[in-house]
Amino acid sequence: AITFFSIGSSMIDYLSTLISHMSVTVTPLASGLDATGDDARMRKLLLIGTRYCLLVILPVGCAYLVLGETFISLWMGPQYGPSSAKVLAILMWSYFGYLSQYVAGSVFYGLGKVKNLAYLNLGVALANIILSVILVKPFGIYGVALGTAIPLTIYGTIIHPVYICRTMKLGLLEYFRKSYLFPLLTAIPFVAIITFSKYAFDINTYGRFALVVGVAGMAYAAIAFFFVIEPEHRSLVRDRARALLSTR
Repeated sequence: AITFFSIGSSMIDYLSTLISHMSVTVTPLASGLDATGDDARMRKLLLIGTRYCLLVILPVGCAYLVLGETFISLWMGPQYGPSSAKVLAILMWSYFGYLSQYVAGSVFYGLGKVKNLAYLNLGVALANIILSVILVKPFGIYGVALGTAIPLTIYGTIIHPVYICRTMKLGLLEYFRKSYLFPLLTAIPFVAIITFSKYAFDINTYGRFALVVGVAGMAYAAIAFFFVIEPEHRSLVRDRARALLSTR
């Protein structure tokens, strides 16, 4: 049973590591802005950073949910697909909110406000252990996944957003509207493409899997580039692309 759980949870770990490396770059910026007392730019850093992290989390997470069983069956074998994919799906639903708060956590570290954050994380860890012990007997590995998912969902979607908004003197509705709304809308075509492909085609090779995810990913990237990324960042990408092409 541990093998099935490990396969699903390891895929979450890969995504968590990626988002952690992205969000940690915010910490020194937050420290600098705190030193100068620039609260307006600090709030902008939080909103844009969270939005950009979501732009990475959403396509990967949605692909896990829709095509997780397909990928695991190709990767590890069909005997591992169904059970490991269920573990993956249970965990992924909770990690959408939890991972989106990594930038906020990095801001807290930059501000030096880690005491309350440490207590909150300790509470999540204890709740995880207790719930997993309670749920493992009736539900097996799915109970352990639920024991992890329940406290992370509450923490990532309610407790931590409220805490960061109060700390930053930012309205909760404004925070979700400016950070979450456009990435969520951008993910809709991506989900539609991979869901249609799952039922329209037999994705039984790595090549077909890569083709489906690649087409959906290009559509997602195009929409994100023109409608979600900040104009100054979009111009920077264009300038660097032109510079790169001019050297060839």
